[in-house]
Amino acid sequence: MKKAIILLLCMLPFCRLSAQNISGILTDSNRQPIEYANIIALNPADSAFVQGTTSDHKGTFSIAVPDEKAYIIKVSCIGYQTEYRNGNGAIGTLTLKEDVHLISEVEVKGQMPTFQLKGDKFVTQVQGSLLSKLGTANDVLERIPGIEGRQGKFTVSGKGRRLSTSTDAKSTMSRNSKR
Repeated sequence: MKKAIILLLCMLPFCRLSAQNISGILTDSNRQPIEYANIIALNPADSAFVQGTTSDHKGTFSIAVPDEKAYIIKVSCIGYQTEYRNGNGAIGTLTLKEDVHLISEVEVKGQMPTFQLKGDKFVTQVQGSLLSKLGTANDVLERIPGIEGRQGKFTVSGKGRRLSTSTDAKSTMSRNSKR
């Protein structure tokens, strides 16, 4: 048993571990480093993900992979074309090409918010919103936050004042006022 252990210990320096690092540098066409690019090692047999990393501020990267074989190296970064390389160990400097797309026209569509707070007022925009499809003004008022009531008699809650309204008349009352 001792001889077997001694034999294994003597052979250990001659056995190579099969792990390796794939390293390189990323630059653009102006030879400037590209930082925060994604570098992924893919298995060449099935393109399965093996290991990944990002480039640092100098454009350098290093990926620890389990075997000493050539991997598919995928390099991608926003604003640059994705690059694929086969390699292992030090793969040197990779220069990524800019990915430029010219857009002839841009159309920006916006929509006013249905509810807005303007100063101390709560303003509701009915026109052009889903509220305009409800039917009557009573239907709209029933669905506006801060308004309570039904059938033409509504109260509006606010800062110390309460506005009561009906289909016929409108009045403003403070909490301390009497009817």
